[in-house]
Amino acid sequence: MGAPIPEIFAGMSSAIALWQWGTAARFPLHVRTRPGQSPGVTVFKPLRGADERTAECLRSWFEQRYGGVVQLLFGARSESDPVREVVMGLMREFPEVHAEWVTCGEDWGTNGKISSLAQMEARALHPFWVVATRTYGLRRICWSNSRRG
Repeated sequence: MGAPIPEIFAGMSSAIALWQWGTAARFPLHVRTRPGQSPGVTVFKPLRGADERTAECLRSWFEQRYGGVVQLLFGARSESDPVREVVMGLMREFPEVHAEWVTCGEDWGTNGKISSLAQMEARALHPFWVVATRTYGLRRICWSNSRRG
């Protein structure tokens, strides 16, 4: 007569739990990093058009705090797009933020947003990318575990 099934499953469950705990301990998510230790991040923000909330929503990207360097890339298909003036105004308001405007005038496919992202990609400076394709405001978020006031 073999070992009872519940004891086998209990043993397997305990072994898996120990393995998961050991694996998780190797990832230092609980360790706070100091400012400047977090990797650089490039944020891609393809845009089109502007409304009464555009400046407020885009301003929230400029006000983010992160322990590493952040590059904001804003792009639209035309220099005459009204969102360009909104972005340029925010760039003047926040000169300490590394933000760039990219005119994505070439048509690289049937999807305009993807075409703009592909054209902005050449300007990316950092190994980690955030693609923000929806226009919305951000609450102050913590991009890493290095919270700064």
